[in-house]
Amino acid sequence: MLKDYENLLEKAGIPRTSFHVLRHTVAVLLIQAGEKVKNVQELLGHEKYSNTMDIYADYIPEEEKGETAERIDALLEEIM
Repeated sequence: MLKDYENLLEKAGIPRTSFHVLRHTVAVLLIQAGEKVKNVQELLGHEKYSNTMDIYADYIPEEEKGETAERIDALLEEIM
């Protein structure tokens, strides 16, 4: 199995790296591409959403954080 993994890395032009590093890289790329953290949590098999957020919250794009703030503003304007 390890040999298969190494062959895949070589075919993809990726330097030899541990599976854990590759898994982390995929999670970060998904989050930066706008994938919901909940979906990443399920993909990684983390039991708790908070575990995933503790590790990956810093990788959520700033634009997405700004969109969240705008949604909060809009909701508050509706209430007032």
